[in-house]
Amino acid sequence: MKIEIQETEPVDYNFAYKKDSFYKTKALLKTKSNGKFNLKINTDTNLELVFKSKIYNNTISTDPLVFSPVKLNYDVESNLYFIKNKEHIRQQWDRYKEKYRNKSNLATLLLFERLYFYIPLGLEYDLLSNGAYLPFFLNIYDQELQSDTVYAGMNWVHSPLNLPLKINYEFDYQRENVTYFGGQVILDDQKLAKLIADKHFQKHLKPYHYTKDFTIESDIKIAYNTETGYIMSSLFWLKIYSKAEEINEEIEFEVVEDKKDNLLAFHSSKQNYKSNLPDSPKRIEEKEAESKRLLVLLLCLLLVLFMFFGALLYLTESKN
Repeated sequence: MKIEIQETEPVDYNFAYKKDSFYKTKALLKTKSNGKFNLKINTDTNLELVFKSKIYNNTISTDPLVFSPVKLNYDVESNLYFIKNKEHIRQQWDRYKEKYRNKSNLATLLLFERLYFYIPLGLEYDLLSNGAYLPFFLNIYDQELQSDTVYAGMNWVHSPLNLPLKINYEFDYQRENVTYFGGQVILDDQKLAKLIADKHFQKHLKPYHYTKDFTIESDIKIAYNTETGYIMSSLFWLKIYSKAEEINEEIEFEVVEDKKDNLLAFHSSKQNYKSNLPDSPKRIEEKEAESKRLLVLLLCLLLVLFMFFGALLYLTESKN
């Protein structure tokens, strides 16, 4: 079974995003955003993803900086997507910087400028760390999909904690024209070792980079349209925390293809989030087995109650 990309018009998506990041009781980033964007997948030469923002709102700014369009090309050897229209993005940045530059924020603007345009992959990593695009960076096209096979998603340096992360996906199941994948975020140990040895990165190192005394929990679900190769919906949940290192970060977002019969519902907790995920055949079997166990327990309880009240009735009649 393969997922092949079909030539289509750009597909519209709605999204809702939430991120809270704390380190040593200090809020590094607290934001909520929502809006609409579209995606065009091109396969003329290399695999290319073109994102175009249509509506964007967030809780940080009434006039947020949004780079659009963003064109990313896939490199097979590194399994990375590189932004190819940085010159156009630089023009957007320069206009934004000139509009809002003043003495109080000049240092911050220059810091972001260095990140976006002078640090290798800085702009890509920021896009992945603080937006709803992550699930789209999975190249599973034109290959036979198999269960129990790990498919590598994007790896990136996650900000603001500056932790190297990567996503491993597994083919879950297929139902009619929809193919489901499940994913998990893990620490990229090899990349972390390189960052610790990098003299340019050492000023960003924190004790948790050395101790690795933190926990990563995550849950990612993606539903692909098997006939077109485009994502239909995705749910993403990530939590990084450590009591000892005083880390507490949580991200959750949802992306849904913009159709009249699709309603976007942002989930405010993992419990609600998980309850809305589609069930795999394995999970369906587990639920059926659980229902049977509950039924047996109920019948046993009814039998015990029947015997109890029967004995009670017998004793009452014997006294009479």
